Amino acid sequence: APAPCGVMANATLPPLPVAAALLEVNLGRGGDPVIPGTLYETGPLMRSTPRVHFNASAALYTLLLCDLDAPAPFIKAEGRVVRHWAIFNIPSWSLAHGENGIEGGILASTYYSPRPPPGSGSHRYEFLLYAQRAALPLDDLEAWATHDSRYDWDIGAFVRGNNLTLAASNYFLCSAHADGLLHTPTGS
Repeated sequence: APAPCGVMANATLPPLPVAAALLEVNLGRGGDPVIPGTLYETGPLMRSTPRVHFNASAALYTLLLCDLDAPAPFIKAEGRVVRHWAIFNIPSWSLAHGENGIEGGILASTYYSPRPPPGSGSHRYEFLLYAQRAALPLDDLEAWATHDSRYDWDIGAFVRGNNLTLAASNYFLCSAHADGLLHTPTGS
Protein backbone atom coordinates (compact mmCIF):
# COMPACT_ATOMS: atom_id res chain seq x y z
CA ALA A 1 0.00 0.00 0.00
CA PRO A 2 1.24 3.53 -0.69
CA ALA A 3 2.46 5.59 2.25
CA PRO A 4 0.15 8.33 3.55
CA CYS A 5 0.60 11.74 1.94
CA GLY A 6 3.91 13.34 2.83
CA VAL A 7 5.31 10.24 4.52
CA MET A 8 8.04 8.05 3.23
CA ALA A 9 7.28 4.34 2.78
CA ASN A 10 7.08 2.36 6.05
CA ALA A 11 6.95 5.57 8.09
CA THR A 12 4.15 6.88 10.28
CA LEU A 13 2.64 10.34 10.20
CA PRO A 14 4.47 12.63 12.60
CA PRO A 15 2.28 13.78 15.47
CA LEU A 16 1.23 17.38 15.74
CA PRO A 17 3.37 19.23 18.27
CA VAL A 18 1.38 19.77 21.47
CA ALA A 19 1.35 23.25 22.97
CA ALA A 20 -0.01 24.30 26.32
CA ALA A 21 -2.14 27.03 24.73
CA LEU A 22 -4.25 27.56 21.64
CA LEU A 23 -3.01 30.25 19.26
CA GLU A 24 -5.84 32.48 18.04
CA VAL A 25 -5.69 32.58 14.24
CA ASN A 26 -8.07 34.31 11.84
CA LEU A 27 -8.11 33.63 8.10
CA GLY A 28 -9.22 35.88 5.28
CA ARG A 29 -10.38 39.44 5.28
CA GLY A 30 -13.54 38.47 7.20
CA GLY A 31 -11.46 37.09 10.05
CA ASP A 32 -12.78 33.51 10.00
CA PRO A 33 -11.43 31.97 13.25
CA VAL A 34 -9.47 28.74 12.86
CA ILE A 35 -11.02 25.97 14.93
CA PRO A 36 -8.42 23.18 15.25
CA GLY A 37 -8.93 20.50 12.63
CA THR A 38 -11.32 22.49 10.39
CA LEU A 39 -11.11 21.47 6.74
CA TYR A 40 -10.78 24.24 4.12
CA GLU A 41 -10.27 24.12 0.39
CA THR A 42 -7.68 26.18 -1.42
CA GLY A 43 -9.06 29.49 -2.60
CA PRO A 44 -9.49 33.17 -1.75
CA LEU A 45 -9.76 32.64 2.01
CA MET A 46 -6.28 31.12 2.08
CA ARG A 47 -4.64 33.87 0.01
CA SER A 48 -4.78 36.62 2.65
CA THR A 49 -2.11 36.72 5.32
CA PRO A 50 -3.59 35.31 8.55
CA ARG A 51 -3.91 37.37 11.73
CA VAL A 52 -2.70 35.92 15.02
CA HIS A 53 -3.23 36.90 18.64
CA PHE A 54 -1.85 35.51 21.87
CA ASN A 55 -1.57 36.78 25.45
CA ALA A 56 2.18 36.56 25.55
CA SER A 57 4.42 36.38 28.59
CA ALA A 58 7.88 36.07 27.01
CA ALA A 59 9.59 39.07 25.44
CA LEU A 60 10.05 37.69 21.91
CA TYR A 61 8.47 34.98 19.76
CA THR A 62 8.89 33.11 16.48
CA LEU A 63 5.81 32.22 14.42
CA LEU A 64 5.89 29.43 11.85
CA LEU A 65 3.27 27.96 9.51
CA CYS A 66 4.19 24.54 8.16
CA ASP A 67 2.63 21.89 5.93
CA LEU A 68 3.22 18.66 7.81
CA ASP A 69 1.98 16.41 5.00
CA ALA A 70 3.67 17.67 1.84
CA PRO A 71 4.48 14.82 -0.54
CA ALA A 72 7.69 14.04 -2.41
CA PRO A 73 9.43 15.74 -4.17
CA PHE A 74 8.82 18.62 -1.73
CA ILE A 75 9.87 16.47 1.23
CA LYS A 76 12.77 14.05 0.98
CA ALA A 77 13.28 12.98 4.60
CA GLU A 78 10.98 11.96 7.43
CA GLY A 79 10.25 14.74 9.93
CA ARG A 80 10.76 17.52 7.39
CA VAL A 81 8.08 20.07 6.45
CA VAL A 82 7.28 22.77 3.92
CA ARG A 83 7.61 26.18 5.58
CA HIS A 84 4.78 28.50 4.54
CA TRP A 85 5.53 31.46 6.83
CA ALA A 86 8.23 32.49 9.31
CA ILE A 87 8.47 35.61 11.47
CA PHE A 88 11.22 36.08 14.08
CA ASN A 89 11.60 38.35 17.09
CA ILE A 90 7.91 39.22 17.39
CA PRO A 91 7.45 41.45 20.46
CA SER A 92 4.88 40.25 22.99
CA TRP A 93 2.90 43.51 22.76
CA SER A 94 2.29 42.83 19.07
CA LEU A 95 0.84 39.38 19.67
CA ALA A 96 -1.48 40.70 22.36
CA HIS A 97 -2.50 44.06 20.89
CA GLY A 98 -1.31 44.36 17.27
CA GLU A 99 -3.69 44.48 14.34
CA ASN A 100 -2.12 41.41 12.73
CA GLY A 101 -0.14 40.11 15.70
CA ILE A 102 3.20 40.24 13.91
CA GLU A 103 4.00 43.95 13.87
CA GLY A 104 7.58 44.61 14.92
CA GLY A 105 8.69 41.08 14.00
CA ILE A 106 11.25 40.24 11.31
CA LEU A 107 9.69 38.56 8.27
CA ALA A 108 12.01 35.71 7.31
CA SER A 109 9.68 33.87 4.90
CA THR A 110 6.71 35.68 3.38
CA TYR A 111 3.29 34.06 3.68
CA TYR A 112 2.92 31.34 1.05
CA SER A 113 -0.73 30.29 0.97
CA PRO A 114 -1.61 26.60 1.35
CA ARG A 115 -1.79 24.77 -1.95
CA PRO A 116 -1.72 21.01 -1.59
CA PRO A 117 -1.35 19.30 -4.96
CA PRO A 118 -4.61 17.91 -6.39
CA GLY A 119 -5.00 14.27 -5.49
CA SER A 120 -2.69 14.47 -2.46
CA GLY A 121 -5.54 14.48 0.06
CA SER A 122 -5.91 16.78 3.03
CA HIS A 123 -2.77 18.34 4.47
CA ARG A 124 -2.26 19.50 8.06
CA TYR A 125 -1.12 23.15 8.23
CA GLU A 126 0.11 24.04 11.68
CA PHE A 127 0.76 27.46 13.19
CA LEU A 128 3.51 27.15 15.79
CA LEU A 129 4.35 30.00 18.16
CA TYR A 130 7.67 29.60 19.97
CA ALA A 131 8.97 31.65 22.88
CA GLN A 132 12.53 32.84 22.29
CA ARG A 133 15.16 33.10 25.03
CA ALA A 134 16.92 35.86 23.09
CA ALA A 135 16.65 37.68 19.77
CA LEU A 136 17.35 35.34 16.86
CA PRO A 137 20.35 36.18 14.68
CA LEU A 138 19.35 37.70 11.38
CA ASP A 139 22.53 37.11 9.40
CA ASP A 140 21.05 34.55 6.98
CA LEU A 141 17.74 36.19 6.01
CA GLU A 142 18.51 36.12 2.27
CA ALA A 143 18.64 32.31 2.35
CA TRP A 144 15.29 32.20 4.20
CA ALA A 145 13.67 34.34 1.52
CA THR A 146 14.35 31.93 -1.35
CA HIS A 147 11.42 29.84 -2.49
CA ASP A 148 13.46 26.61 -2.56
CA SER A 149 14.50 27.04 1.10
CA ARG A 150 10.88 26.36 2.11
CA TYR A 151 10.95 22.72 0.98
CA ASP A 152 12.30 19.75 2.94
CA TRP A 153 12.91 22.05 5.91
CA ASP A 154 14.22 20.54 9.15
CA ILE A 155 12.02 22.31 11.69
CA GLY A 156 13.38 20.17 14.55
CA ALA A 157 16.95 21.31 13.92
CA PHE A 158 15.79 24.93 13.75
CA VAL A 159 13.88 24.70 17.06
CA ARG A 160 16.73 22.88 18.85
CA GLY A 161 19.42 25.14 17.35
CA ASN A 162 17.66 28.27 18.58
CA ASN A 163 16.58 26.86 21.95
CA LEU A 164 12.89 27.66 21.29
CA THR A 165 9.99 26.63 23.52
CA LEU A 166 6.58 25.89 22.04
CA ALA A 167 4.11 28.37 23.57
CA ALA A 168 0.96 27.94 21.46
CA SER A 169 -0.30 26.29 18.30
CA ASN A 170 -3.31 25.83 16.07
CA TYR A 171 -3.91 23.89 12.87
CA PHE A 172 -6.31 23.36 10.03
CA LEU A 173 -6.66 20.91 7.19
CA CYS A 174 -6.59 22.01 3.58
CA SER A 175 -7.17 20.18 0.36
CA ALA A 176 -7.23 21.14 -3.28
CA HIS A 177 -10.70 21.72 -4.66
CA ALA A 178 -10.13 18.83 -7.08
CA ASP A 179 -10.33 16.45 -4.09
CA GLY A 180 -14.03 17.35 -3.78
CA LEU A 181 -13.73 18.41 -0.14
CA LEU A 182 -15.54 21.68 0.39
CA HIS A 183 -15.84 24.04 3.37
CA THR A 184 -17.58 27.39 3.34
CA PRO A 185 -16.23 29.48 6.23
CA THR A 186 -18.60 31.78 8.05
CA GLY A 187 -16.48 34.90 7.43
CA SER A 188 -16.12 34.69 3.65
